[in-house]
Amino acid sequence: MMQRYSANVAQLRPGQPGAPCKQQVRQQASTIAPDPGSKAREDSTTSKRALRRQERKDYAEDAARNATPSTDEDEDRPAPKRPRLAAPADEAHDEPENVTLNQQTAWELGLNAQALSEEEETLLPPGADEAAYVRVRNFVLALWRRNVSRILELSEVLNEVRPKLHGYARAAHSFLDACGYINFGVGTSMLHVHDPDSKGADSKGTVIVVGAGLAGLQCARDLRKRGFTVIVLEGHDRPGGRVYTKRLQAGGMDAVADLGGSILTGIDGNQLAVLARQLRIPLYDIDSSNVPLYTNDGKEVDAGADKKVQKISDAMLDRCRGLCDNLGAISDNIGLGTALESMWSDYAQGNAESAPPQPVSKPDPGGQQAGEQQQQEQDAKDRAEISRKALERQLLDWHFANLEFANAAELEALSLSKWDQDDPNELDGAHCFLPGGNIRLVAALAEGTPVMYNSVVTQICASREGVAVRTATHEFKGDAVVVSVPLGVLKAKSITFKPPLPPRKLEAIQRLDFGLLNKIALLFSKAFWGRVDMFGRLPMDTASRGEYYLFYSYTGVSGGPVLTALVAGKAAKAFEDRPVAENVERVMTVLRNVFGPEIPDPLQAVCTRWGKDPLARGAYSSVGVGALGAEDYNIIGESIGGRVFFAGEATNPKYPATMHGAFQSGQSQAANVAATFAKRKAEAQRQLERNDSSLSQRQLKLQPQLLERAREAAQLAACLSQVFDNPSNPPDAEFGGCAVVYGPQGTDYSLDALLRVDLGAVKGSRGKQAMPLHLVVSAMDAIRLRDVEGGDEVRLQLLATHLEVKLAGRPSLPPRTLALLHAVLRSRGTPVPQIDGGPATGALAVRGESLPQPEPPAPAPHPQVPAPAVAVPAVPLPPMMQSLLAQLGTSFVPPPLQQQQQQQPVMQHQQL
Repeated sequence: MMQRYSANVAQLRPGQPGAPCKQQVRQQASTIAPDPGSKAREDSTTSKRALRRQERKDYAEDAARNATPSTDEDEDRPAPKRPRLAAPADEAHDEPENVTLNQQTAWELGLNAQALSEEEETLLPPGADEAAYVRVRNFVLALWRRNVSRILELSEVLNEVRPKLHGYARAAHSFLDACGYINFGVGTSMLHVHDPDSKGADSKGTVIVVGAGLAGLQCARDLRKRGFTVIVLEGHDRPGGRVYTKRLQAGGMDAVADLGGSILTGIDGNQLAVLARQLRIPLYDIDSSNVPLYTNDGKEVDAGADKKVQKISDAMLDRCRGLCDNLGAISDNIGLGTALESMWSDYAQGNAESAPPQPVSKPDPGGQQAGEQQQQEQDAKDRAEISRKALERQLLDWHFANLEFANAAELEALSLSKWDQDDPNELDGAHCFLPGGNIRLVAALAEGTPVMYNSVVTQICASREGVAVRTATHEFKGDAVVVSVPLGVLKAKSITFKPPLPPRKLEAIQRLDFGLLNKIALLFSKAFWGRVDMFGRLPMDTASRGEYYLFYSYTGVSGGPVLTALVAGKAAKAFEDRPVAENVERVMTVLRNVFGPEIPDPLQAVCTRWGKDPLARGAYSSVGVGALGAEDYNIIGESIGGRVFFAGEATNPKYPATMHGAFQSGQSQAANVAATFAKRKAEAQRQLERNDSSLSQRQLKLQPQLLERAREAAQLAACLSQVFDNPSNPPDAEFGGCAVVYGPQGTDYSLDALLRVDLGAVKGSRGKQAMPLHLVVSAMDAIRLRDVEGGDEVRLQLLATHLEVKLAGRPSLPPRTLALLHAVLRSRGTPVPQIDGGPATGALAVRGESLPQPEPPAPAPHPQVPAPAVAVPAVPLPPMMQSLLAQLGTSFVPPPLQQQQQQQPVMQHQQL
């Protein structure tokens, strides 16, 4: 059994090792220098998080007084005594012990267990009993959490509550389901509520999701559950985006390492912890109680010295808040690093000025020896003081590097006033690794989801009718698109939007920062660092403070002895510019300084290059100088015209820069799409009802035209049947799912051929309805199709690329096709079929126009064209995607060779 640890750690970002950062920097209330206004500011600037913690503390004290033993178990963490789940009742009969578990569940999920949340403030009608609703909502939450591997239906909720509370139960269930608090994840029944891909199911619309990260995958799953047809386009050759688990194999060792997002940051209310529970994966609590720090000569830093500098760092950050209160809006344009360095300079200078003066030496009657001894003692004290100050600065740089890691940004670039705007929403509970890597979560979300990999989106076009999403080789049409690419891709304008994005959104995209964090993962033959989950290394200087400042061990969760070193701040950029061999040499120098020269070389090393990956262009978002904080995150997440939607961690103001924040944004945007489509459908229905009478009149006027078009369509179908399905006049050639009729000799069409491609037969859909496609090709191309090697799949590729034939979408026949069809019938002496007793007119009517009878030219011999060797372009067309592509109305465009992109990999490997 895996050993579990209790960890009290701070807010973590994707890839964070559970080290202390933004939460712990405020644990101390001390100040660096006396400040008369500090007490007043403390009273006037109590944070939301402090209020929330006080509410939870009061609740916990009440619960402790009233808790009763229970056998109910929590699969995520030990809970020896928990109160029983209780259905909501009348307020007069509610006992405290009956609602404790319900309230605890609501608190853990980030909801106020005793009042409406901000999201619920407009949910209830005037006069509603808010307290009764809150009790019902808490009960519904706890009811689903008892078994998260099934859909909690409204009927089950109604059976558990009293009839007088059914209205509140419906409202609570609808809210919790739409906002992703219940009925989400990868349980066995999660995806099959409404599967539009199943036979006979009606789709509510087609949605294209750009990006197969946590946000995109969860959004796609939710949309499919809600009845939409969905396809996901991913530029990489794998799912996960910035959540990437790399397999390391060398020297007989086999292990994994998360090169991107790696920590479940606070499992209380964390939806990813629910996924792990659904998958029955036990979580590994990171032990942050034992995090040794080492100097560059291998000595462990004294805990007292570290605690002192930690208090100084905490006090400096607290004073930054007071500085913002004093400066007002000016603080929006000041960097956090600027303020911190100024405070440290004042502190260091104040220490020097406050040092007691040394007494003046009196003449030494005993001679020079006593004077020299006194001077040596003073020199020793000076050296000790210099060493102490140097150590304090190194420790401070270590904590500053940790802040840069937490924000994936240099401190100078962070907004002094808003860098920690998401602090009130930090999740509580242990911070955990997922054994085997987060690929297990990604794979579960991707299972059953249609994803096209190596599909880099270059353009998104939106109109009132729908959207068109283009890659280098395909165009996908749908009713809406959800863009879940990283903020770095939006900042780089790698995707062209037509019409362009609104200036308001473009400005928010540019204001928010998208910084850098890199890692180097090392596979060893043995874990020479011991049993600690992480350890730190003090920097040599301020400029390189983020280089290998923290290591964390994957030994207990990866299957082998793996160390991962973090590189943050300025060092993260320099790291990307150095070759792998040099980075490995530098990190091994650090490790040998700490653990001795005898430690082994790594069997394998992997370096990330997130900044140079064109599909990421960084690690995660942060609030930079001049940014508006939560407002910018909200602006980036706004939809455009009810057609273009945005998801991802940079659209989530509550949980930015986290894996669960990305996941939650996918949930919220799926709900947003569904609500938008439902509203549009309702408005259309109302408009239809208003115009019902006038519509009936228009239908009467159009009826003759509709009847004529129907007659023409029936006549066209009969002509095609005569040409291709007449036993007495079979096609000139049949191969695979294709049939060819050559143009009559002696006519304008002698060099042409009429081709029928049965897409149903080509795709191997035995027993299903035929899907014939008719088109005119040259006689030479018809022969090439007949003789090409590789069968119908290659023929389809040849049609799509070389002949530029549209294989999907609404079928229509151009006039030349109809004229050739008419000429074939005449050459066979077959009259044009008559419909409804109408005479054949000698011409085929198409959209009110008629094609005249072609004049026969001088006779020409039928061409005898040799079959040339055909080099079919390698355009991937997976058979499993054929049906879906047909539904999407996808046209295939051959990519110009000079535009084929060579993507830079996210990592480089070195086998040692």
